[in-house]
Amino acid sequence: MTWAYVQTFLALLFVLLLMGGIVYALRRWVLNPRNRTNERIPIEVLGSRMLQPKVYVYVLKVENKTIVLGVSDRNLQILTEVEPESHDSSIDRNIETYSNAAPSFLQYLKKNLGFVRLPLSGSAREKKVED
Repeated sequence: MTWAYVQTFLALLFVLLLMGGIVYALRRWVLNPRNRTNERIPIEVLGSRMLQPKVYVYVLKVENKTIVLGVSDRNLQILTEVEPESHDSSIDRNIETYSNAAPSFLQYLKKNLGFVRLPLSGSAREKKVED
């Protein structure tokens, strides 16, 4: 009687291990997103820059077009489309335009409290500037 329970338990264990191995193999080799390459529309990220927390500018190359995107946590907007031969100066001009936003709170705080960073033996330490 007990041998029948042991055989049933071992058969159940074998089936569960077999199912786990199949799931592992499927996830590893078949359903892996890295194995799915979508080369129909080549998209290349040429650069990105953070303007404010959660606000970025991305420069993308999609097929033969260079696109500048503004990305925030709630919005995605095409800022401009640039010709390939003139994209360096246009992108710099557009990034400067959108990066002239208000300074961050940390920059404002350091400016108004009079703190300055002084390098000391490879590390940075903040010291109050005496007027």
